[in-house]
Amino acid sequence: VGNIPYGTTEEQLHAIFSEAGRVVNIRSVVDHETGKPKGYAFVEFEDSATALSAIRNLNGYECNGRQLRVNYSSNSALTGEKGGGGGGGKALEVGERTVRMVIAGMPLEEVRGLLTQLKEFAEKEPDQAKQMLTSQPQVAEALLQMQLRLGMVKPGQIPAVAPPQPVM
Repeated sequence: VGNIPYGTTEEQLHAIFSEAGRVVNIRSVVDHETGKPKGYAFVEFEDSATALSAIRNLNGYECNGRQLRVNYSSNSALTGEKGGGGGGGKALEVGERTVRMVIAGMPLEEVRGLLTQLKEFAEKEPDQAKQMLTSQPQVAEALLQMQLRLGMVKPGQIPAVAPPQPVM
């Protein structure tokens, strides 16, 4: 969550994000030298469907005169990354395996619900959905893995995609 007004407490954030569902943890980020808030926080939810609901419904939410920016972090289980990283080919490969493992471990009903919410999000906010899918390839991978898991797509139907080549 970004663009948080500096006087906002974790309790206030908890109240706002509880509107989307059960909040597991909130961690506001502070400057270690000054102890002052940096204006962003990490909010963890019980499941990925609730996280997606928070993105869809609370992005742009007005909090103390500012509009919150809500999106998946690079540490999100759905994006498949663990910690900020370079984003080279090897990291993406590891991220894709992680995404597959996360989707494989989800109950089928949760996969169906998340896929339904992603569809509604894409229909409601096509530009934002496109930006999310193009800027975070792990989300697109998660979408594909959910469709595979539900039998909507067969493995033989997926064309091989060559990694992008650097421009000289």
